[in-house]
Parts: sequence; structure tokens; C-alpha cells
Amino acid sequence: MKKILIIALSFSTLLFSTNLAKAADKYDAFSRVKLPVIGTSCTKSGSVIKNSVYQFTCKSEGGNLIWSGTELQYKAPANYLKGYALGQALKKSNGGQNGALVCGNTADGYVVKDYEIHEGSISKTNTAILNDYYGYMGCWDGFSSTKKAPTKISLPDPVGPIYISDYGQVMGIQSNIEIQLSEIGEAFQDGTSEGLEWLSAFQVEGAFDREKTDACSQERIETGWTIKSMKPDMRTLSYSYGSDWRVFPDDSSEFDSGRITSEPYDTTPLRVFVWELYSDGVNGEYGAGKWRRIVVNRDTTISHLISQCATEDESALAQVSSWDLSYAPKPIKPPVGKVDKKSNAYKTMYTVGQNFAKVSMASDTAKSQCLSAMATGMIKSRGIPQYLGVQARQLQSFLNTASGFQGCIDGFGR
Repeated sequence: MKKILIIALSFSTLLFSTNLAKAADKYDAFSRVKLPVIGTSCTKSGSVIKNSVYQFTCKSEGGNLIWSGTELQYKAPANYLKGYALGQALKKSNGGQNGALVCGNTADGYVVKDYEIHEGSISKTNTAILNDYYGYMGCWDGFSSTKKAPTKISLPDPVGPIYISDYGQVMGIQSNIEIQLSEIGEAFQDGTSEGLEWLSAFQVEGAFDREKTDACSQERIETGWTIKSMKPDMRTLSYSYGSDWRVFPDDSSEFDSGRITSEPYDTTPLRVFVWELYSDGVNGEYGAGKWRRIVVNRDTTISHLISQCATEDESALAQVSSWDLSYAPKPIKPPVGKVDKKSNAYKTMYTVGQNFAKVSMASDTAKSQCLSAMATGMIKSRGIPQYLGVQARQLQSFLNTASGFQGCIDGFGR
């Protein structure tokens, strides 16, 4: 197996520098430590604890008092509204449903049109908006909506640059989450059995029925199931206050989550959106983008809630081998420079341009035919691609000069 080490979170002293203290104030990391965890016990029915995004209420359930919760609506931040507008603009130039993929690549600085990366760059202002949690979530929402941006939203809040556990440790948690999820794919490179062992080693303790997951593991080995990669989008890292450790299976679904009732989480789980790729002997290569939960344990290690069992119809997932967008072909541009109509290149290509015109259809233009000949050595002859033959290279060398290209255009005559 690749790595079966417990990943210890790095943490620093509680004595912050001035800059770190300002960051903590912005993300209000200290106040979150005081919030309860869903499902844990409370003492007074009707007691309420809340922050700006979530309200915890002490309620009686099964004869016990426990914390339950509801999302709160709050005024949409300025960056959310700006991101929402960017998302709607990106939808116009891309269409489809995968706003997360388009917004993600745009946030990385790429110009995305028709799900391809084109030449150019995104302004620093827009990349700053999209690399802010609220701007990024706004882009996702705007991409999937034709309505005006909402004035109020109910998103969970971001983790921010630091994380403080319920036990007072200050943690550099983001890099550790990236490492743990990326190492899942690395472990599977050594084989399905090794990967499954790694996956099991870092699951939230008690969250899964081991008898059930062992049976699923055997099925996975038989089909050669592999997690090729798990790439978290850390811009989405946020608190998941509503995550309940209790699971109530859907009787109508054949895909049981495999979860069992266990002890409540030690701390409020975090959520992060993950781009995932798989392969097996039945479905080939496929993938999905999913929200995954991460739990920080008492000893400052982290655990995940990813099961060996199928939790959905994997044959219906996207048949992909990569989430990387392809680059659009660079536009073909005609040569520039001084045109000499007395040159051999101009005269030769003038005659060739006349011949191109004779076999072209009304929809073909001088520019499209001459550019195609220059770039590929082919033109459309009565609508059918045709290679220019042994003379193609010589003609292309003429077409790559300003005089030769202009001769082709002039000879074509339309």
C-alpha cells in the first residue's frame, strides 16, 4: 500500500500574528468553536444558538434533548452578486449544465467558450471575484439560473484561511484535505485491494457497516474498480452545519449509503466539492463531481465519508477519462505584409484562386478556401474536402506569403 499513515494536521500556537488575527476576524473562526454539533445533547428545550447562516435549537427527540438545526437566509454579499452575473454570462457562451466546470476553469484564469479553452485571459478583477468563496458560489448559481440574482441566500459559510477545532487547535487544514483525497488515487495505483484498504483506513470511525462494506470491497475487487483521482476544489471548502450522523435509508433506492447509526461527530463536518474519476471492468471510465464531507477528529486527524459501496447508478455517470477542458484550435490568420502583384507567388496563386472558385459552392468564400489550403493543403470541392495533391506543399509556401495569399483572394474573385 502507498501510505497508511495518519495525516496529522499542522497547527500553530494560539498566539496569532497581527495579520493572522485579522484573517480570523474576517472569517470569524473563534465564534464557530462555540456552535454545537447537530445531534449532540443539550440541556434546555427551546434554547437557541446561531450565527449568521445557521440556527441550532434544542429539541426533544426520542425522550432526549438534542440539537437540531435550520439554515438561515441572509443578505447576499457583494461578491456573490458579482459572481452570479459572471455565471450568467458564462452560461451564454457555453450552454449546458456544468457550471462548476466552467466557473472553475474561469476562476483559474482560462477563457472558456463551448467548454473549450480559448486564447486570452480573464481580468484580475474577475479572477479575484471567482476565487472568493461567495463569488464562486454565486457563479455556480448564476450559471444555472435565468432569474435575477437573489437578494438573500442561505449558503453555509467558508472555512477561510484558518480552522480552529472545538478543542482549541489552530490548524492549516486545507493542504491536509488536498493531500488525503489525492492520495486515494495514488493508493489505487498499487491495485484495487490496496486502494480499498487505504479508503477504509481513513473513514469516519463507526460511520459504515463493516460487514456491508467488506462485501462491497469484494465486488469491487472482482470488477477491478479503481478510483483514478479525487481532486478537491478548495474554493468550496465550507462548514456543513446540517450534516447529521444519523442516516435514514431510502427504502425505494437500491443504492444504500451503507451508513449506520454511530456516535455524533466530534466536530461539525466540513464540505468540499470534489472532481472524481473512476474505472472498472463493467462501466469503463467514468466520473462525477460531488460534495464530500470531512470530519476533524479529537486527535486533529481528518476522516472522510467515502464508502466502498455504490451509492448511485454508476452506469449513468458521465463517461469521461479527464475533467480537464481541451484547448480550442488556434484561429488561422492570413499572412500580413507588403503585397507584390508582380511576384511569382501572387501570379501563381491568382490562377490557383480562379481554379478554387470553379469548384466552390455558393457557401464557400475566398477567405475560407484560401485559409484552408494554406493551413491543411485541402479545399472543399463541390462541398467535399479534397487534398491538393503533390503540389500542396508548394502552394502552401506561396499562401504563407502576403503576396501569394492576396493573389488567391483576388483570383477567387468573390
